[in-house]
Amino acid sequence: MVRKTKDEFPEDVAERIAKFGKEYSFDEPVEEVLIGRGVEDNGQDLIASIYAAAALVECGVKPKYDICIGLFCDEETGSEWGIKHVYEQRRELFGNDDMFIVPDAASRPDGGLVEMAEKNVLWLKAISTGEQTHAAYPDNGVNAFEMGIDYVRILTRFLRGKYDGKDELFDVPLSTFNPTKKEANVPNVNTIPGDDVFYMDCRTLPQYSPDEVINDAARIAGIVGEMYGGKIRLEIAERMDAAPPTPEDAPIIKRVSRAVRDVLGINAEIGGISGQTYANPLRELGYDTAVWGIGYEMAHGPNEFINPANMIKSAKVLVAAVI
Repeated sequence: MVRKTKDEFPEDVAERIAKFGKEYSFDEPVEEVLIGRGVEDNGQDLIASIYAAAALVECGVKPKYDICIGLFCDEETGSEWGIKHVYEQRRELFGNDDMFIVPDAASRPDGGLVEMAEKNVLWLKAISTGEQTHAAYPDNGVNAFEMGIDYVRILTRFLRGKYDGKDELFDVPLSTFNPTKKEANVPNVNTIPGDDVFYMDCRTLPQYSPDEVINDAARIAGIVGEMYGGKIRLEIAERMDAAPPTPEDAPIIKRVSRAVRDVLGINAEIGGISGQTYANPLRELGYDTAVWGIGYEMAHGPNEFINPANMIKSAKVLVAAVI
């Protein structure tokens, strides 16, 4: 959906956004916005990559390096069936001296960050087991929902207190621990649930081991479960350990930084992000990788949007980085 606007959304879009308590402002006039699921993460960069390659062909420009565009799936859940699978099945596509640009991590409207490091990502699934009963007689059962609530409260406070180191290299310099997804338990109001499931998203600085986080979570689960006379079992829904960062002076970091300066007129900061991209599995394989994009940090949010003009800027930066 494209809407014409000057510094603010049309009324109907603004009303939708207001439901979520969000207000947006722009440093410079934005004439168009494109609203839709996935437009920022990562549709705009996919299109910009293809247009960058098409521009090189149409203009007859021979880049300094051979260029291959890879379009992969499964990035949100570890890339096991995405880029990792392609590497295992078609290793001949990957050269020893290859360098990679991952057009992603659209965290700044001016494109002023070239990413060279990412955090550990761990998703915990907590399964609370009690005993179902009628809500009129709660002492006849064990409320798995209440047990899970206490567990997430105690666990979150403990993890945030223990893993409190800071690293200013990252856009969010702290480790983060957030309860997120909650599965349904009983369908009716007057039943004490005997089973309850929630998930926690843990993003730790590379200095911390995810194994230590898992051990702490399991130990606290045992304590809380015993307090209630029930049981809390942990499963690892996803784990993606941070790969070694790409060196700040790596050629690909320098090329992208120079391209941002030449095209956009800014000196980009070189740093890390709290999410993970395709850069992580590539760095695990030993490839120097730069991540870059333009955006408003709208990924996974309501009314996700982009400024279509940024796709043109991104394509120009990508072209400049390879010629």
